[in-house]
Amino acid sequence: MLKDPIVEEVRKYREEYVAQFNFDLDTMFNALKAKESQSGLNYEKRVFKPYHPNQREQNITPNNALNAVARRRVGRASLPPQF
Repeated sequence: MLKDPIVEEVRKYREEYVAQFNFDLDTMFNALKAKESQSGLNYEKRVFKPYHPNQREQNITPNNALNAVARRRVGRASLPPQF
């Protein structure tokens, strides 16, 4: 298998970086969060809702299903307000 010099360089720098934190992910994470807070940039915080596979099936009624299909085909902007 051929060795890609770019991949080898990235691996070398990754190894050096994690060695600074003695290969401890918690320490590395805390250092990154501290660096992030010192940067002064505003980062988006997302809250993910848990996925429940049966939740969509419970909420679908024939009328809602037709409205969903109509929205996909036409787009919301061109539909009357009842949709």
